[in-house]
Amino acid sequence: MAVEVWQYARPKGRSPRWDFRVTHGDAVAFESAWVAIRYSAREDASWLAGLIDLLVACGTLLWRPGHPAPTSAGMRWDGDLDDDCWATVGDMHAHAEHLHGPRRGGAWYSSVSRSGRLFHTADCGVQPRSGVAARWLCELVMYSALPGDAINVR
Repeated sequence: MAVEVWQYARPKGRSPRWDFRVTHGDAVAFESAWVAIRYSAREDASWLAGLIDLLVACGTLLWRPGHPAPTSAGMRWDGDLDDDCWATVGDMHAHAEHLHGPRRGGAWYSSVSRSGRLFHTADCGVQPRSGVAARWLCELVMYSALPGDAINVR
């Protein structure tokens, strides 16, 4: 297993962005370009890359955004998937909501709670750029925090 995190410059003076890749042997297990999420700092990209690396190391089959999570996660989203939606698995609750801008490429937020906040995009520099990405991020955090898993979410 290997995690690579790098910064790349963008034209016209726009702020640089971060990307990452998780490999397993010679195969790419996950690449950040597969999901519409921006990372404001190396630490933010490294956190998600590390979470994905741990899931792959545990033998978890990762799913790409827009595809269903593993059936053991039991995710079912309610509400308007293009604006404000939520899901509950056991005692965990996820919420994804469009804040402003276009539905694709605008500002979204994601949060996961379990008798307190486990993850919220306002607490870190991870910014979903679509509803699919916001829900995927919630699913990934919830799946990693299911009982029996020793993976630490943010």
